[in-house]
Amino acid sequence: MPRVAKQHKEALDRADIQKIILGCSDIRLKTFVMLLAATGMRAGEALSIRFKDFDLDSIPPKIYLKGEVTKTREGRAVFLTSEMIDQLKIFLNYRNRPRRIVKVSTNGKAFATIITPSVKPEDRIFAMRKQIKTVNNNNTALYVHLVRAFELTLDRIGFAQREDNNRRRKITLHSFRRAVKSTISDLGFQDYSEWFIGHSGSTYYRKKESEKAQLFRKIEPYLTYLDYNILERKGADVETKLLEKDKQIEGLIRKQEQFEQMIQSLIESGQLKPASKTMTHK
Repeated sequence: MPRVAKQHKEALDRADIQKIILGCSDIRLKTFVMLLAATGMRAGEALSIRFKDFDLDSIPPKIYLKGEVTKTREGRAVFLTSEMIDQLKIFLNYRNRPRRIVKVSTNGKAFATIITPSVKPEDRIFAMRKQIKTVNNNNTALYVHLVRAFELTLDRIGFAQREDNNRRRKITLHSFRRAVKSTISDLGFQDYSEWFIGHSGSTYYRKKESEKAQLFRKIEPYLTYLDYNILERKGADVETKLLEKDKQIEGLIRKQEQFEQMIQSLIESGQLKPASKTMTHK
């Protein structure tokens, strides 16, 4: 049988990701999309995250993914950017906020009461009240709901393009995974990118946690999307250093010219004899 031709998949660029994130009108969808764009997680991995999987006291903060929810069947820790932590806090405060509901008493009178949702360590963070009790924490219904909301967002912001067969969209939730992989690889950390998104075989699985964290700090600004100043500051710092280097080089050139002029003056005044040139013949 002839082999099926594979379409080349282009990674999303930073501007596209920013536009998609800002286009999410629902706080749950926005947080979910940001998490995929900042970590390169698979959608199923992100939907399986429970409250007890967070370690916000570590440096940097991280999420632990158990082996049962990863494609490789191996658990791993995923580092979180500062921007992602801030967004998660906003979302979780909203998710667990007190709610005013109206109930009807036995005598038929309606009355309002305030309830605060209970939070259990085993609850999935993206599952809302009715979805928490889903049998065996099946993520199918939750995934379908978020995919539909994501596609409507793409349509609304002008990203409704489809592949040649007009069936599959050009941008899917998996596009963020490719974007993270490309971003880290383009910075020169190809092997680290394999470990970061959970591919098997990377040598970084054998590295110390401190080495992984140190490298993460270098790539964190490039996985930050809504803090518009962070990369501008980084670029300004680089430009400043380059200007300083240029000034140092210019200073050395001027000193060299001054030195040569001084030597020439001494030669012309007879205080210094010019160096004789000798030729060696073989």
